[in-house]
Amino acid sequence: MELKACIRELAEKRGLSLEVMAQLLGYRSPTSLKRIMNERVRPSTLSDFVQRMEAHMDLSAAESAALDRAVRVRRNGESRVREWEAFRSFLQGETLPAPETLVAEGPETGSTVPLIRRFAGRKGLRLTLVNCVYPEVFSLLRSLLSQGDAEAKHVIVAPLHGTGNAYIMTLMSTILRLQGYHGYIMEYPREAGGVHVRGPWGADLLLASWKEPGGGEVTELLTFRTQARAVAVPLRLEGEALHRLLRSFDPVLKTVKRSWPAMGSMEDYVSYSEDLAALEKDAEIFEIKPDPCLLYIPAEIQRAALEDGPIPAELLSPVLEPLFRTAQARNRNVYTKRRATHSIFKKGALRQLALTGRTLDHFWGFRPYTKEERLQIFGVLLEQAQKNRCVHLYLLREDDALRDMNLALYGGRGILLCEMDTAYDLGGGHSDLLFTPPRSFLEEFQKFYMTDLVKELCLPEGETVGYLTNLMNLVRESG
Repeated sequence: MELKACIRELAEKRGLSLEVMAQLLGYRSPTSLKRIMNERVRPSTLSDFVQRMEAHMDLSAAESAALDRAVRVRRNGESRVREWEAFRSFLQGETLPAPETLVAEGPETGSTVPLIRRFAGRKGLRLTLVNCVYPEVFSLLRSLLSQGDAEAKHVIVAPLHGTGNAYIMTLMSTILRLQGYHGYIMEYPREAGGVHVRGPWGADLLLASWKEPGGGEVTELLTFRTQARAVAVPLRLEGEALHRLLRSFDPVLKTVKRSWPAMGSMEDYVSYSEDLAALEKDAEIFEIKPDPCLLYIPAEIQRAALEDGPIPAELLSPVLEPLFRTAQARNRNVYTKRRATHSIFKKGALRQLALTGRTLDHFWGFRPYTKEERLQIFGVLLEQAQKNRCVHLYLLREDDALRDMNLALYGGRGILLCEMDTAYDLGGGHSDLLFTPPRSFLEEFQKFYMTDLVKELCLPEGETVGYLTNLMNLVRESG
């Protein structure tokens, strides 16, 4: 809704004329309100207007949200606001509908059946999808892949720019971690007048194959009438031939994820740490994590926590020095490189670290940090916040503004997504995922991080210094 329409609606609900509303808001003349409705005014004027509305109009939560969105649209345009909304969904987790909502109809009878009922339990189920960027489709895939014995190759023909890209990547992120999902992007250039994808790559297709109990293979091709209704299409080609035809485009496809599978030996921790260090090296970093990740923890403290931790000496000894050197490299990178590192923390999680010596994702091989080590950790963070112009530490105003997550964007290299409730046990199922969407998505996410997250959800950067100082006093006073 445009700001002008939003203001009129709020006035009409209260039986107010614009003149009376302007008077109640404390404006000397109705012209001030009409200028806000009809013209581009300074951001400070819009912010003052919102404060007046909140103070004098007794807005409901829904009205306040509608007004906030209308002001955002006035400032940034509808397209940018939709893009930011998609990014917020990416962070908070997109809510998908029930898988039963996606139905398919036969080509002749027109009778419908939920696709989840059609495909569930099929042996060796193999799905190839082109586009099909609908919540109902991702809900179906999540349900089928969670049951096992299914593979999905999903090719999305995406524009190089635009709001649609953010929405596509947000939906993809809901199932990226599932084993058997293989997502690919074919980036398509923008043409004059918009994005035009012609031929089969502009369609929504789902090709499904599975083996019948008797040994034969069944293949179905479905197209979409709406995002929740598909129709089966009689095949003129043998199913495997269609799969081969789609595979012929593999050389121009770009995968959207790289994962680190579960590993077991101590040497795997060395390679895992080295991979993270390579991602971080000379990259501008945008991180969201409730408490400091290891790149902020001094290498000497990590070494001591390992030596006194639960890992048997005979297993730890061969990898201790390589892990220590990698930790040193990660410290140097964040504290001495000339590219910025941005981190958003939660006050509650930092306080818990100060009191317990444990982060929310404390490595299973570390003992808790001692009192002296906690003072050193917060001392280093405080020094960097005060003196290092390339290190930016932010605190959320409200801890519940974002769910607990461990996310780090490394320049144009990708977004690392890590489980938050983990102890990094590579032999116990822990895995990380590097999400590699189109570069345009990464660039727009950086803008979203600095505007929508840092400026609107976080305290001014200077307040971090005071909070870290208070935490050091808390550590000193603790037992």
